[in-house]
Amino acid sequence: MKEDKTGNEMLLKQFAKGKSAQSIDLGIQNCVIYTRVSSKEQMDTNQSLEWQKKYCIEYALKNNLNIKGSFGGTYESAKSDERKEFGRMLKFVKASKEKISFILVYSLDRFSRTGDSAIYISSELKKTGVSIMAVSQPIDTNSHAGTLQQNIQFIFSKYDNDLRRQKTIDGMREKLLKGEWIGHAPTGYTF
Repeated sequence: MKEDKTGNEMLLKQFAKGKSAQSIDLGIQNCVIYTRVSSKEQMDTNQSLEWQKKYCIEYALKNNLNIKGSFGGTYESAKSDERKEFGRMLKFVKASKEKISFILVYSLDRFSRTGDSAIYISSELKKTGVSIMAVSQPIDTNSHAGTLQQNIQFIFSKYDNDLRRQKTIDGMREKLLKGEWIGHAPTGYTF
């Protein structure tokens, strides 16, 4: 009878407030790293991929996370979630025999810039126990306020994409109205 009471007390202490609740050892958790740049020019001309990965590795080491894989490292626009490396990473996370707890990204816009689609993917991952952790924007998504903050970041990323698209279209329209050619001249022609 005494053993049963002690076992129940241990279970209850896990849910209690105070030092004993904080000292529960969760052990090492697994993560994957996802890095991304939008264009080949970005990939060729800046070191963004390298420092994204560097900061993610530093975060993992500092927070006792075991890195099980690294994905990305290519240029893939996040205007769509139909990206090759992104899909490969999601498949790995879902199929891994060793539970993956976190997807580490440098910032949330590296994960996705699709707004509502990013929110949906994030919530589906959360149902399986996987959280997206932006190492430069630490947000605790275990609270409702943290989840809201992450979702707002996803929506702002989509908004930023939409503004850039509109500016580009406006600029192209102005060039065409002036009679200027947009892009490279067709084969056999010069400007």
